[in-house]
Amino acid sequence: MPKVLTPKSKKTINSDYQKRKKEKDKALQDEIASLRIGNAQLEGQVTLLKEQLSVLNAEFLQLKVENLRLRFSVFETENENGNQSVIGKIFDN
Repeated sequence: MPKVLTPKSKKTINSDYQKRKKEKDKALQDEIASLRIGNAQLEGQVTLLKEQLSVLNAEFLQLKVENLRLRFSVFETENENGNQSVIGKIFDN
């Protein structure tokens, strides 16, 4: 014997709709919470990377200044001695 479908009452339809809506809202709230946690972690990483970049930039500038100081010192020494080595020739160019 075929199953006879009876129409749902308006109350049942509303109840089912409210249940699906609550489940969807719960899933969205869970996703939002997960995204907030991920966002906080990424912001922390950004802060650390900015600090590391700042330190590396400072170290790079110190090394660059020291390199220029040494190159200039070698150049001055060679000019005082009247010798012009390969390094001195580089500065002439």
